[in-house]
Amino acid sequence: MGLSRRPPEPITQPGGTTPMSKMQMVRPWQWVLRLLPLLLIGNLQAQEEPLFSNEYLQAVKYQLEPGAAIDVKAAPHGIVAVTLDEGSLNINGTVTGVLPSGFFYWQPGESVVIKNHGVRPVALFVGRVTALSGIDTGGSTLAKVDYHHLMHENSAVEMYRVTIPPGADTGQHHHTRKGVAFVVSGGKARVTFADGKTVVNEFGDGVAMWHEEELIHRLVNVGESTIQVLDIEWK
Repeated sequence: MGLSRRPPEPITQPGGTTPMSKMQMVRPWQWVLRLLPLLLIGNLQAQEEPLFSNEYLQAVKYQLEPGAAIDVKAAPHGIVAVTLDEGSLNINGTVTGVLPSGFFYWQPGESVVIKNHGVRPVALFVGRVTALSGIDTGGSTLAKVDYHHLMHENSAVEMYRVTIPPGADTGQHHHTRKGVAFVVSGGKARVTFADGKTVVNEFGDGVAMWHEEELIHRLVNVGESTIQVLDIEWK
């Protein structure tokens, strides 16, 4: 004994007699709901906050909404990126999984596409390094006492903009965390360490310096130009 399938019942249009299948009835607002996700995805953009730019280093803070991406062009000495929030990223097609705030990424010689692969916004510091050099500062970074401006802070990382005018003396102070400092505009400074050692260095624009925790020092700007630095420290 065979089974028969009943055809769908016809629906009569209001004010007419033309039958339509239920599958054929799609109201305009239903099309809008169907297309809305595609429209939103297509318009996702990263919020961009330029921090500074010179012939040595171009630094930008990005706010990536879920699904948003940035395409950072290659730089002669590479690209540095630091996550300022916890989140999952897709870097050049590779999904990273959940990264902690303060994750440090270096891309030498090539461009990089970074996409927010997670469900929460992620803030990033991105720098294109066009000139990079190191100098002997006894492991020091520039001071934040009385001359710093907090730009970003969360449970894992702090980012400061440091400004030290000519003649400014920071006094002796203590850094308890590891950090990396990028010189925005350099100058001449005298650095005195806890053991009494004193060095005088000229910090060129674009210099990058790494320091370990437990650093005690004092810094005096002995030049004629204001020293400005972007300092990132891990908690």
